[in-house]
Amino acid sequence: MSFKEHYFLQEAFANGSQQYNAVIAKVLGTKTVPTPNGTYTVGRDFTITDKQDLDIFKRLYPVTPPKKKESVENYTAGTKGSGNGEIALYWLLSKGADVIDTRDSDKPDLSVISAPGSPESPVGIEIKAYSPGNTFLSLGRFESQKENVSLLSIIFGIGVLLGGSGALKRPPSITTFKSEDIINAFRTFKLVIDNKQLQALSNQFSPIQSIYKQIQTVMTALNLNPTEFTAEEGAAAMLKRFLETKLSTKPGFGGYMLNITPNGQANFYHITQERINELTTDELLQSIQAKSASLSINVRLLVSK
Repeated sequence: MSFKEHYFLQEAFANGSQQYNAVIAKVLGTKTVPTPNGTYTVGRDFTITDKQDLDIFKRLYPVTPPKKKESVENYTAGTKGSGNGEIALYWLLSKGADVIDTRDSDKPDLSVISAPGSPESPVGIEIKAYSPGNTFLSLGRFESQKENVSLLSIIFGIGVLLGGSGALKRPPSITTFKSEDIINAFRTFKLVIDNKQLQALSNQFSPIQSIYKQIQTVMTALNLNPTEFTAEEGAAAMLKRFLETKLSTKPGFGGYMLNITPNGQANFYHITQERINELTTDELLQSIQAKSASLSINVRLLVSK
């Protein structure tokens, strides 16, 4: 762990925990934070059955976390939808471990320290609050993935420029897309790569040469063989890069995606590099999509075989 990461966790533990505890006490109208009766462990699915725990959980569930360093004294506990479950989960897990508020654009909502007082091995938890039947969960926005957005821009750009009106059913967007959009663009890639006459002209016309250089940039970044890949494999490789980049920091490999419902049902999904590497082309194509620059995934994809 770098000095910067170590300092960040220490500062978060010093400030974030006190802030969350103050919010809980304010919402419950108590001077101290009550301890849950049950034991709730990171990585183990649970449903709250203890009556007192469930009552407190339901009161805390809709409470939106305050902004970083916001004064709790002036804070009005909101119910904005975004952030539901974070305060409640913090309360449940704090009984047996130190829990840290690490909310940030590229950091998990909470980080849990297994050994109290030691910030050396935090486990990240990214919290979602969807109904149990909703299997597609948002992983958050991806505009910060500059390299991946640039690659997708090349893929769609060449698809539109050389694919003709029939190649794509609708104009593609780098913020809202499905796997079919990327597959169609890669079909154009293959046509361009296989066009020997066009390749012969690339030495005479710099615009054509530039197109082939951009295609090679994509092939190299996605580790694709220009003569052997399929359009489906190309699309899956691009989706995997978006997924891997997002999950590597939020919640981070070794951490968990968690869906927690208002009735106290929690389901953990362990995020590992090994599971990402196991994903097949079909799994990636069927389970990842983007809307308004936010990546969504079918969480069943994250369950190890």
